[in-house]
Amino acid sequence: MESGKAIAALVGHEGAILSASSSIDGAVIITASEDATARVWRARGEQPANTVIRSNDELNTAVFSADGRRIVTASTDKTASVWDSDTGRLVAALAGHTDRINSAAVSADGSLIVTGSDDATARVWDARTGRLVTTFAEHRMAVNSAQFSADGRRVVTASDDQTVQLWDARTAESITTLTGHGDWILWAELSADGQRVVTASSDNTARIWNAQTGAPIANLTGHRGSVNSASFSSDGRFVVTASSDKTARIWDARSAQLVATLAGHRDAVNNPRFNDDGSRVVTASADATAKIWDSHTTQAIATLSGHGASVASAVFSPDGRRILTASQDHTVRIWDVGWLVQHSGAELLDSICKARLAGAHTLTNGDVTVAPILLSRRDEDVCRPVSTLAKASSWMSGIWKTKTP
Repeated sequence: MESGKAIAALVGHEGAILSASSSIDGAVIITASEDATARVWRARGEQPANTVIRSNDELNTAVFSADGRRIVTASTDKTASVWDSDTGRLVAALAGHTDRINSAAVSADGSLIVTGSDDATARVWDARTGRLVTTFAEHRMAVNSAQFSADGRRVVTASDDQTVQLWDARTAESITTLTGHGDWILWAELSADGQRVVTASSDNTARIWNAQTGAPIANLTGHRGSVNSASFSSDGRFVVTASSDKTARIWDARSAQLVATLAGHRDAVNNPRFNDDGSRVVTASADATAKIWDSHTTQAIATLSGHGASVASAVFSPDGRRILTASQDHTVRIWDVGWLVQHSGAELLDSICKARLAGAHTLTNGDVTVAPILLSRRDEDVCRPVSTLAKASSWMSGIWKTKTP
């Protein structure tokens, strides 16, 4: 198994980093920290891009608007704020919550912001003016997450009151209530097509629901600890869950069958995410590492090690070639994983020859069709003229084509 290559460590925060995310074009990174600051960094790894946002208290979340011009932060000081991403100037203060804010999200068109709070409410705000649009007050306990649907018309909220609510983003009218979990619900998100909801709970289960009727579709059981988060693949076919039982699991979202258990972390697992084509999963862990998994073979293909404390989140860059990890060691790291996530099987040898990458012999189980060739040539320069390579691989000519480097 490969160890991923860290190409930059972003140093400057003085407290644990609780969130890190990229702009849609992948050029800029925003981080939020317990040190009451958010920082903007260039994604290529330079030091902060002259923008440090200062709050009165711990920042739980910082996210970009769709156009990258604004940053939204959520704080334990009961406020959310909108900032100019270039200058760090405060654009709007979103005041009205009466307890800490746990989450903040921006609609895809950038027009609305939703926040969820320990005050048992979620609120929708006009992203340009900061004006309160509506308040959803049907929960009885803390709102742990609040997310928009892809079209921005609905919001899904998860609460400690053991319910999930779907509601109209403009009117706060309740659409449906999802009930059935037996403990706090830590996360809820809609599938890309808006037809289903996946929820993660401290009751050791995740569930899938019909987003129109609220009817349960599947109960994903098997974890032996709290399910901290859950996420759909982009095509909605699979769900990945992460648990304090040190594992992540991949499930068929339609049949509810367990596809794979991703075991290898030594502590609780957080925030699993598929890459865009669903071929890879990245997990973050309290064991101070992140891992990349082949979702087809279920093998760990890289461990991203180097942090000195728990990794709170790990996300793919928009182009899938890098991973961003945020840690309680006060740093964010950027990892170059392009060749690990984009090549397998027949494509790998040609890619290695072109890029002259080290570790050519490291393959997943899905790459066994070319493993005999690579393993037999591990100490040789495999980037040779086509005639030499062809001699060793002519028996596989129906599977892949050798090209001149």
